[in-house]
Amino acid sequence: MENKKGNEVTLVAGVINATGKMLYWKCDFEIHIGDYAIVQNMNGHDLIKVVGLVKTTKNTVGRFANTKYENMKEVISSAEGILE
Repeated sequence: MENKKGNEVTLVAGVINATGKMLYWKCDFEIHIGDYAIVQNMNGHDLIKVVGLVKTTKNTVGRFANTKYENMKEVISSAEGILE
């Protein structure tokens, strides 16, 4: 989620089920810790469990992710309705 200032963003910390590795995705809608989400990855899409939310700025994304904000993959949607 991006605030009115245009610089604050929310990153979703999630664990990829196949690898158990924790990564970060940018998110522009409300999501909660414990939700499952469909996210972009290098080979298409993946299902993750949301384990954290990080409020940061576009300039400091590099402290969490290995890329700039503009290059980050996105959360596509919450999977809560799909999994119930």
